[in-house]
Amino acid sequence: MAFVELQHLYIPLGPLYFNYFLFQYCYNDGARKERKFSWFRFLGLAFFTLISLLLPFVPFLQPPGDIKQLSQIFRRLFPFARGLCHDYWAGNIWALYLGMNKVIFFVSKLRIVQHVPLVRSFIPIELPSVSPSTTAVLLLLSLLPAMYTSLRIGRLPRKKNSRKTLQVNPGLYFVHALAYCALSGFMFSYHTHEKAIMTAIIPLTLLATQSVSHARLYIRLSALGHFGLLPLLHEPMELVFKTSVCILHLMVAHSLLRKEVLMGAKKQLLTIHDLLLFIILGVVWIFSEVIHPLYLKPHGVLLFLPLLVTSVVCATGHFLCWCQCYMLMMQMVVIT
Repeated sequence: MAFVELQHLYIPLGPLYFNYFLFQYCYNDGARKERKFSWFRFLGLAFFTLISLLLPFVPFLQPPGDIKQLSQIFRRLFPFARGLCHDYWAGNIWALYLGMNKVIFFVSKLRIVQHVPLVRSFIPIELPSVSPSTTAVLLLLSLLPAMYTSLRIGRLPRKKNSRKTLQVNPGLYFVHALAYCALSGFMFSYHTHEKAIMTAIIPLTLLATQSVSHARLYIRLSALGHFGLLPLLHEPMELVFKTSVCILHLMVAHSLLRKEVLMGAKKQLLTIHDLLLFIILGVVWIFSEVIHPLYLKPHGVLLFLPLLVTSVVCATGHFLCWCQCYMLMMQMVVIT
């Protein structure tokens, strides 16, 4: 609840936490096959949840505070008036949508200028604007697999003589579903900040040693997520520091994970797709940090292009990582 009051990006994690605490804490394993629901635990959990949610707002109801301060807090928690994206787009599905809109706008403008050169005003073709309700629906749809699977895991009996057996550790699945839900919230939420990718990278760190696929997913997502944060450090004096930190992190992560998941096997942790990813990120870095500042920015040419390219490239990679995270999450669950 404390996280929800800090940022709206933690709201997509709420249904998963509710499912986990409901079936792992509020249900007791009885002597029979069925599991017994404990109202005492449920009411206790509900009481402390509501207290932690409502108590921080109490000071704003006391003089000299008033209801206007509460409305200001909720406007900041749910910044619908600020638009779909920041000026620097977070690398999610909406960056791809806005990037496609830019391409369609440019092509329509170019075609009109070529065919009717004397026309000074025109209405270019643009994609429809995205409303907060649309993003909410897509976000809920993306969360359904994790919610449904979590519900099935919680409702299955834990007895050995039951007809259905559970072939997954509920706690391990919860961490994986947490990373998936956080990544879904980053990909589909309204007005997502680029720093929100850390809410998916951090829980994924706990899963990086589970398998080779998890290690590769962590390296890919951390490389893309951290690269998407580099434009936030835009001062020239920060260039060497931010670049060296990202490269050093990738080198250390690759070295440790290779020893842990491969266990001395003569096999490469990184695939040809990972090497291609690093090459693309390197090209984008050279253009954004070297070529554009030296040759284009001084003349005021295409000032938005480095941020646009960074957002679209990271968004494409994030979407592929989101798909891989979904497949790994579903592969963890085997119910027979």
